[in-house]
Amino acid sequence: MRVRAGHPAPPSGCRRGRGVSFRQAQGVPGKASGKVQAEKSLSRQKRDGEAWNAPGNYVFRNQLPAVFLIDGPREVSFVDIGLDGNDEYRVALKTDVKVKEYTLQPLGRNGIQRRRLVAPPGVLAEIRVFPIAGDGHFAVGYIVVSR
Repeated sequence: MRVRAGHPAPPSGCRRGRGVSFRQAQGVPGKASGKVQAEKSLSRQKRDGEAWNAPGNYVFRNQLPAVFLIDGPREVSFVDIGLDGNDEYRVALKTDVKVKEYTLQPLGRNGIQRRRLVAPPGVLAEIRVFPIAGDGHFAVGYIVVSR
């Protein structure tokens, strides 16, 4: 499987992951927050504990969701997402068939922490990350999808 921007190491037991790109919809309620994020930096899995505001991370300072699009929508089994570990998030995985939402509680550890989510059936096209509660400094370090 070819990764369009960078070649992240696959999560253990999985084929190589695939990157995502970020769709800008700044200032549109319910759409997205922030600025365009270079997809290369988000498609590379990082080590747990990396600083929440490290270069290449997508940093929120408000509670609007960020919308990420999958490069070449396709069926996936897992989404590995690195989020700031001391905040609460809601993550919605949207396919052509279903939307599956996860509420992710703080892990009590600072820095980017890996969360593995099971994707719903269908072709995954969009991932929405909603910051819920925390210190007001929310971050996505990476998003890697795999079969």
